[in-house]
Amino acid sequence: MANQLQTSLPRQAGENEVTWLTRIIKAIKTDIEYIASLFNKTYSGIFINGDGDTVTVDKGLIVSVEAPPTFFKLTWDAIGNALYTDIADYNALLGSDFTTLTVDGNDQLLTGNSTTFAMPAIFNANASLIAINDEVESVTSISNGAFQDCTELITAIFPACISTSDSIFKTATALTTVSLPLCADLGGTTGDDSVFFNISGQTITLTIPVSRQTCDGGNPDGDIVYLAANNTATIIYV
Repeated sequence: MANQLQTSLPRQAGENEVTWLTRIIKAIKTDIEYIASLFNKTYSGIFINGDGDTVTVDKGLIVSVEAPPTFFKLTWDAIGNALYTDIADYNALLGSDFTTLTVDGNDQLLTGNSTTFAMPAIFNANASLIAINDEVESVTSISNGAFQDCTELITAIFPACISTSDSIFKTATALTTVSLPLCADLGGTTGDDSVFFNISGQTITLTIPVSRQTCDGGNPDGDIVYLAANNTATIIYV
């Protein structure tokens, strides 16, 4: 910095050393005040941090963090194969009150729901559904056979689901990711309720409450036992 200052503030002809150094110190003070002024402003606009969150910056400090919007997200092999295109149809069958349906590529993004619901079997035997992600945490239970024979379904994420009926993923042979972190009742009993029946040879990750690890007389839930015995399964107990 000293070299840069001496270059930018050369000693003037006839200027003594004290005067020259005083000018340099004054220039440094001015620079510091300018830098400080940059942090004494409220910046407006959209800022995205490293986690993808929107942040509001005030005087150089993050004072609030607003999470990105969440959706009830349906991913299809092709958007033209979506089960419905009208939000009213989804609401009628789900028992929801979503207010918007946005299409993003092959994704349908539903937002605005103010209630919770049991996931009905409206996708049963659907061969076009690739993924379902309940980011808005609307689904609290999953009905019998809800995704049975959904042979292209890869991902199913239900962070607020606390119980499921039997056969919900029966013959969903493409599954690789299932997240049910709050589900304390998998299939209706602690035995094998055909939740994952006919799924085999997959590399699959299941996230499930730790209570399911010993719920069947000290052994895992029977559906987890079946999944692990027939697939390369990673069971994440939370």
